[in-house]
Amino acid sequence: MSGLIDALAAKDDVLSTVSHEFRTPLTSIIGNLDLALSDSEHLTTQALRRLEVAQRNAERLLALVSDVRMCANSAVHVRPRRTDLASLVEASLGSAHAHAQASQVTLSMEVPAPLWAHVDPLRISQALDNLISNAIKYSRNGGNVRVSASTEGDRVLLHVEDDGLGMTATDAEQVFTRFFRSPSSSTSGWGAARTERASRCRARSRS
Repeated sequence: MSGLIDALAAKDDVLSTVSHEFRTPLTSIIGNLDLALSDSEHLTTQALRRLEVAQRNAERLLALVSDVRMCANSAVHVRPRRTDLASLVEASLGSAHAHAQASQVTLSMEVPAPLWAHVDPLRISQALDNLISNAIKYSRNGGNVRVSASTEGDRVLLHVEDDGLGMTATDAEQVFTRFFRSPSSSTSGWGAARTERASRCRARSRS
């Protein structure tokens, strides 16, 4: 029985890792395609059609990747190690740059470098990618998304802030519920107005 449990845990871990590794470049690809299509007046009809096909299929693949992530077991396997959080934040913002530019959203970072913590870099990257992507998606044109850091005792807090339209108190209570989607997300989104979404992790006291 323990062998079966270990095998299932390994399967879920592979699904989660692979889907994350696909999601980040796909988000970047879609963002760059959006930028190319925004300048469509300088494209030939054939080039425009090809870019639209690429965009449609990239978005379809991203949706499939999201489905794979949902199929993974709810148990999260964490492998913490000494990690520079500043480099993770920089990488996530870099991947989201094209998406933000296409959405006319400004990204900024206020994280000292290096910022060492004992965390699982994959899980923190997943959290950052998801939070930044949602913040951009539900921000107004000309909006701002800022990632900052603070300390609280022996912990480091990463904050992803946006100036979207916000969410109700009821939605806030369910925001971490699996499969939950705010009823207003199809129109206004649930990017909280200047709401801090913190990812907490225990930090090392020495660099």
